[in-house]
Amino acid sequence: MKTYASTRSYSIEAMRLTDHKIERMRGELIETISRNLPFTKDDLSVLLSRELYIIAARFGFLNGEEATLEAIGNSLGITRQRVHFMLGRALKRIRSLNRGMA
Repeated sequence: MKTYASTRSYSIEAMRLTDHKIERMRGELIETISRNLPFTKDDLSVLLSRELYIIAARFGFLNGEEATLEAIGNSLGITRQRVHFMLGRALKRIRSLNRGMA
């Protein structure tokens, strides 16, 4: 499994991200997620950059370790409940795209 951290090393907890920083990571996040999960780049392109970041962090594609909802929330300045909601919504959206094509 290739991770985003193969070129960068950092702790999710130590990061404090702005939407601008996440937007700059968008292309790399899409590439990383599409290599590790059964979704195409086109599927992932419908998601917000924050949603892409949450998926990548939660499944360990950023630094090789699965981040907790709380750690992701701290890095984004939102609650873990909001992270949980955004993760569920993002996964539901891309799964529904795949079902529509079947």
